[in-house]
Amino acid sequence: IPNIRISTADDYQFVPYIFTKDELKKLFYAIDHMQPSTQNPRAIHIYPVLYRILYCCGLRANEALNLRISDVDVTSGVLCVREAKHEKHRYVPMSPEMTARCKSLLSQIHTEPSPEDWFFPNARNNGIHLTAAYWVFRDFLNKAGISHGGKGNGPRMHDLRHTFAVHCLQKWVNGGIDLNAMLPYLSSYLGHYDLSGTQKYLHLTHEAHTGLIEQFQEYVGDI
Repeated sequence: IPNIRISTADDYQFVPYIFTKDELKKLFYAIDHMQPSTQNPRAIHIYPVLYRILYCCGLRANEALNLRISDVDVTSGVLCVREAKHEKHRYVPMSPEMTARCKSLLSQIHTEPSPEDWFFPNARNNGIHLTAAYWVFRDFLNKAGISHGGKGNGPRMHDLRHTFAVHCLQKWVNGGIDLNAMLPYLSSYLGHYDLSGTQKYLHLTHEAHTGLIEQFQEYVGDI
């Protein structure tokens, strides 16, 4: 029996920024072509992988920044997210392409790795602070020509996670895959406490696929 929490109207007042495919191309082009930094020469290798993990694996920003080398299994292609939100550990499979990027990063910047070393280190070999990663992200947005709406309006790093979820649902809808069967898998993959956390993405996907909410409501409306 899944954990049940009654959703309220407040749950849907916040509308995340969903990147278009064209915006993602421009954003990652800017990230991949960042200028070398004298303060942290490894940054040009780190940030292309860091921001791709947020979009390709749907991780929360702090989950990605807290990864240790032992959490990134480049042999099986699985991330171990420790002490995530709601105090839940979870395993996140990666695509072969994402796994290859992580493996390449491991060989580029970790010459003598220790299992507890930060996978994404700063210049002092500590973990990259969330605020520092955010301002670097803002710079990439500017270079990609994506306007920022100011504090609280985004786009934020966390919106890459939101975009992953919506694009995943859209892909399933276009492929004729039953969302009723797949939504619990997406919920577990994202590390949500229950389905109410994933439900908001149905509303966002509904804008592009009319009738989606009605279809889901017909299936679970009496529960």
